[in-house]
Amino acid sequence: MMLFSLLYRNMTRHRLRLFLTLFAIAVSVGLSFTGFSMFTGIEKDLLQGVLKTSGHVVVATQEYLAKSRFEPLVYSLPWDNRLAALLQNIPGVEKVSPRIRFGLLLDNGDKNEPFPAVGVDFEIEYADLVSMVAAGAIPRGETRNILLGRDAAAQLNLKPGDRVTLVGKTAFNSLTAEEAGISAILDLGAPQLNKVVVMPLPRAQSFLEMEGRVSVAQIYLHDFLAAPRVAEQILVSGVLPQDCGVESWKERSLIAGIYAIFHGVKRILVGLIMLAAGIGILNIMLLTFMERRKEIGVLRALGCTRSLVFITLSCEVLLQGIVGAAAGILWSIPLVRWLSIHGINLTAEGTKALPIPVKTVIHAQADPAFALLAFGLGVIVSLVASLWPIFKAGLIEPVEAMR
Repeated sequence: MMLFSLLYRNMTRHRLRLFLTLFAIAVSVGLSFTGFSMFTGIEKDLLQGVLKTSGHVVVATQEYLAKSRFEPLVYSLPWDNRLAALLQNIPGVEKVSPRIRFGLLLDNGDKNEPFPAVGVDFEIEYADLVSMVAAGAIPRGETRNILLGRDAAAQLNLKPGDRVTLVGKTAFNSLTAEEAGISAILDLGAPQLNKVVVMPLPRAQSFLEMEGRVSVAQIYLHDFLAAPRVAEQILVSGVLPQDCGVESWKERSLIAGIYAIFHGVKRILVGLIMLAAGIGILNIMLLTFMERRKEIGVLRALGCTRSLVFITLSCEVLLQGIVGAAAGILWSIPLVRWLSIHGINLTAEGTKALPIPVKTVIHAQADPAFALLAFGLGVIVSLVASLWPIFKAGLIEPVEAMR
């Protein structure tokens, strides 16, 4: 109790000095918490945006995986309800979505333009497709109508109810053409995706002469970070046809590289914030203990050992670190909460130049673990930055200090 009373008196003796110390700690901890939350949110939004179109885990033939950027229809995967059910029963799997990726030409009678296209099962993807509708409606049951991304529709001046001619190449490299109606215009949330043509999977299989086959099976998980483990489970389960491979998102160089960059930037950012805070705390502590030389000298003359002086000053710094870190968490919680709800709008123009689909609004991820981490880092940095000044203070000789 006497120790706490002494610590309190020492801390409040010079209130401006105390305020500067607590301010430096609170700002650094608050910025660290906000930085952790914001970069993790960006990382999650970025990955979820990319993985929403490519899947957490992909099942395809080995040849297709090796040449997937060319979308080779010739290397297709045999697909039926039995294989879909076996993959769906793998622990951790939320949804299995068979897809065909290809390119085609859309002709509205006045002009034609090339667009990327994807064949999907409307029943499996119904909820996601409905959430993207900008005009029109998603048909239920069997349909031969297509869906258009907003930019593709604008480029050809098309709307729901219009008809277009589809021109493409089959899996056997022969030309194919059909007429199709447009059921809905989609806003897929990223400029890079809004030029896509979405076709019902049965129609895509017929159009491309790929009955009973797909390009890939995209697997979505409850936890996308579990993708490597689930991919390994699928491989050893024995459910796949021969010559099939499994690839998690972490094996795709572009996505894995982006993930690694964000992790690195997050650590560097927090490291720089804590370094700046540490330097500020170091300077304040040096000034503090220089001003208290006589006080420390008196304590030494009264019989206080160097270790007791060291412990007393360390406890004082620890208490300041705890109070400052707590204040930092308290002021940053409303900011992190606001960023997690409203996010930061990058605008569509700001994301067009990026090589991958990115949401135009990015959100922070409010996680109590980040608050605890920032709090712990703030206390540790306070102690570490004060070790040298405390050590120097403990070496002061009583006679020298009281001159």
